[in-house]
Amino acid sequence: MAQFVVTGGGGFIGSNLVEAILAQGDDVRVLDNFATGRRANLEAAPSWANAGGGTFTLVEGDIRDLPTCRKHSPAPTSSCTRRRSRRCSAP
Repeated sequence: MAQFVVTGGGGFIGSNLVEAILAQGDDVRVLDNFATGRRANLEAAPSWANAGGGTFTLVEGDIRDLPTCRKHSPAPTSSCTRRRSRRCSAP
């Protein structure tokens, strides 16, 4: 089961992406400040998660707020480090 963070998940494209990921049984965390997105687009997300076997978490916040992003991002699963390297390899 993979973990995804979808920014702007309350928008049209983001909410459709959330639905597709949840249908695969993966975990989705949405980060949205709802400046243009709508909560109504995600009303069915808990049922999408139940149907697919994944989990859904909604975080209201701004992607420009680094502490919020760090708090709600899943732990890295690749061999990427926080150094200046631009190359990362997934396990």
